[in-house]
Amino acid sequence: MKVLPILALTTVLVAPAALAAECSDVEYHQDVLDKYPAIAKACQEVTEKNGTSYVKVTADFISFRRPDKLTVNVHENDGSKERQTIKVDPKMRVNVGDTKRKFSDLPRNYTLNFSIPNDRFEMVNHDKINEVAVVEELPKTASVWPALGLAGFTMVFFSQLLTWRRKKV
Repeated sequence: MKVLPILALTTVLVAPAALAAECSDVEYHQDVLDKYPAIAKACQEVTEKNGTSYVKVTADFISFRRPDKLTVNVHENDGSKERQTIKVDPKMRVNVGDTKRKFSDLPRNYTLNFSIPNDRFEMVNHDKINEVAVVEELPKTASVWPALGLAGFTMVFFSQLLTWRRKKV
C-alpha cells in the first residue's frame, strides 16, 4: 500500500532532472553558429522553455551602440574570452544591486549573466526565462453598448409581438 505513494513521489522528484538538458545536447540554429561558432564553449547551463533551449552565458560588458548592439567579452569554459556583438532589446534593463540600469549606464568590464536562445543570436534576460507569467486582471475586450443595443432590440421585438397578438384577437 505504501509503495504507490513512494513511487509517485519518486516520479515527481526525478522527472525534472531527466528533462534537464546539458550544454552538449543543445542543437544551435545556423544563424547562431554563423555569428558565434564557439558558443558551445561559452555554455554555463541550459534552460528549456516552450520548446526553446536557452544557453546561460557570462560576459564582461564593453560597450553599447544604439539602437540594439551590445559588445561583450564572453567567458569561455577554457578561461579565454571572445569579443562578440549581440543584438539586445533596447528596453532591457540590467539588475545592478537593488536598481535597474540601462546598458549605456554600465561601467566597462561589468559582469553580465544572460541567456542566448538556440534559434537566434540575441540576448535574453535570464530571469525572464524562469519567471512564471501571472495575469493579474484580464483585459477588457468588450463594452456595455452591444448588450444595451440587444436589450433594446429585444424589447421592441416583444412589444411588436404583443401588438400583433392584440390585433388578432
